Amino acid sequence: MRLSSFALLLVPFTPLLAQEPPRPAFDLRATYGVIRADDGTAWTIGEDYKACWTGRGLTFTPALGERARANRDLSLRVDRVQRGAVTVLAPVDAAAPEIGERHLAVVRGEVTERYDARRDGVEQSFVFATRPAGEGDLVVRLAVETTMTARTETDGTLFFHDGEVGGVRIGHVTGVDRDGRRTRGSLRTLDASAIELRLPADFVDGASYPMTLDPLLATAFLVGSGNDDQHVDAAHGAFDGNWLVVWQTVFSYFDQDIRAQRVASNGSLVGAVMSPFPTSTPETNPSVCYVRSKNMHVLCWNEATVPFGPFTLRARSVGTSAFGAVVNVSGSGGASGGTFRTCGDRSNTGSKALVVWNSTANSGTTIVATTLDLTATGLLTASAGIDVSTATGLFTDSFVLGKSRTPTGQVLLGAALPFFAVLFYAQALSYDGAIAGTKLAVGTIGPNGFRTIAIDGDGPQNVAVWRDSANTLQCRTVTWNGTALSLGTQTTLTSNPGVSCDIGLLGERYVAVWSEPTANPFDDDLVGIALKPDCSVCSNKFALTQVDRPSAMLPCVAPTFASGTSGGQALITWEERDITPPFRGSIAAQRFDAMVGAPAVFLSAGCGNGGTATTVGPFSPGNDDFAFSLSGGDPTAPFALISLSLGGSSILCGCELTNFLVLEATLAQAGASRYAFKPWCDPSYLGTDIEFQWLLWPAAQSPCPIVENLAASNRSLVTLRP
Repeated sequence: MRLSSFALLLVPFTPLLAQEPPRPAFDLRATYGVIRADDGTAWTIGEDYKACWTGRGLTFTPALGERARANRDLSLRVDRVQRGAVTVLAPVDAAAPEIGERHLAVVRGEVTERYDARRDGVEQSFVFATRPAGEGDLVVRLAVETTMTARTETDGTLFFHDGEVGGVRIGHVTGVDRDGRRTRGSLRTLDASAIELRLPADFVDGASYPMTLDPLLATAFLVGSGNDDQHVDAAHGAFDGNWLVVWQTVFSYFDQDIRAQRVASNGSLVGAVMSPFPTSTPETNPSVCYVRSKNMHVLCWNEATVPFGPFTLRARSVGTSAFGAVVNVSGSGGASGGTFRTCGDRSNTGSKALVVWNSTANSGTTIVATTLDLTATGLLTASAGIDVSTATGLFTDSFVLGKSRTPTGQVLLGAALPFFAVLFYAQALSYDGAIAGTKLAVGTIGPNGFRTIAIDGDGPQNVAVWRDSANTLQCRTVTWNGTALSLGTQTTLTSNPGVSCDIGLLGERYVAVWSEPTANPFDDDLVGIALKPDCSVCSNKFALTQVDRPSAMLPCVAPTFASGTSGGQALITWEERDITPPFRGSIAAQRFDAMVGAPAVFLSAGCGNGGTATTVGPFSPGNDDFAFSLSGGDPTAPFALISLSLGGSSILCGCELTNFLVLEATLAQAGASRYAFKPWCDPSYLGTDIEFQWLLWPAAQSPCPIVENLAASNRSLVTLRP
């Protein structure tokens, strides 16, 4: 029986549907650390705060979201440390701190002033190497500068607040000695410009040294439940296997910062958070891509001095541990503050990233393409922009870009014109961003075009996803033959799409992710599905798991393929929102693996020097590279027969033999052979068990009396997994 008959034999055996358990989603804000800004200033960074060492003390800035009309800073400086009449410490001069990955410290003789970054705040501590001189309570007096009002809470903590949104909470004072003994201290305000941290005299006298005094500075809210994180983007790096995720944190209406975090292939956070600009100005809408030959990411963002612009589009490289110099992308004309997208180069030789952005011409609807050339040291140079709109007629601020440029140099631009032709167009761009061929209408679109269109591919073969005018989510192939674009198969993915979607090429397959509305108009869920390049469905629909807030939207798919890496993985990031005002947000992520088939399961041993039967690659839907393999068999046997079955009773003949449905011969070479087998890309086959075994003939031994000189490998089982 030949393999071509095998698929027909499977039809009556409809398997039970199986779905791989979802991989855990995680909160990208669960990151913190200490960084140096471009001017050398040390900053501690956490989930909803930033804090700057000013030379004499620390200025803590809570992230209160856009409802805060300005930053609400709390500056603390050591005025003196005293015990009774004895002054233990009276700092005079500014000091440069020692900096670690997650702490900074200033050594002042026998007293070390230390600040440890934590996810939820900065742990301020004072470490006393020896027992302080003097008698009585140990008192640390801090000078305070802030526009906020201090309030002592019923639990003894201090709350500095603005009376509207929130502010900074200073937690309990605790004393801890070398042997782990602890005591509760006290905390009080002296006047509008000073507070005291106090430890009781009996603990100070009886403590073993070094001894530590430490309160916690943390963000606190009067309104809402957290800061506002938004505008997430991500790109994979080929050499370390990590993703770089970037997003925007809102401290106040006039201050937004960009943050960056590396994420490993297993979903764990790598290192501390990074922030290229922890200053008090708006840096917004980050976008990131990767250039393989330089092993660097390129980060772009909008920058202004006030929230409403004018904006300048800027870029800088991101290496393994540092940011490169800043370059202007949009020039003196400035960006519109609207849409821009980036893509890198996954070839081994290309050194450029492509940025497509809106200029201020034509009311901010002109599309411009600019290339950023990257040197080995991370320096960027920006080319003069190419006007894409005039030649193509694509005057719009609703557009998307493929995830990367290919070795042959194409990338697809997808542009929506909801207020004019009500069409979704595709346009090929060359290696340097120049227009290639003519635009092609892909389909009609509905309102809110920008986040309801997505496109990705390898250049020649691409897939577009969009919400059409009938409010259904469509998928269609878009092919580039070197001179012109053409359309292929179109598939409806859902009749209940939300206002956002994205798609990424994983190599053999695509993964599309979109939002779906619920009964609550402010609550969306995120779902996804794997697709073949012809847009046919290749998995069950899966749901992404919310981490911190009930509504999920605006997905971003960052595939490993875009960095020139195979493996069929992607990091899916998204925004989460509250469903009640003020609708604050956070950032979450979940890793997706398109090829997660389980390893083969051993069933029984072979006989007659039949060798070892194994598999090559995961037994997963649509995996073109999957194969059954034989090694270590009888080198004298010229033929190897692959025996495949849906399971059932085995045949006893010298050892257990598979009761085959398929038996196909291949040529054996020195006891080895290989048989390519492409698992079905059809969700109805998920959960199918395939039993496999190799038979060698004629072999030197005859363990099976029914068939002379027939040797058999081990029997094993694979299951079709999504």
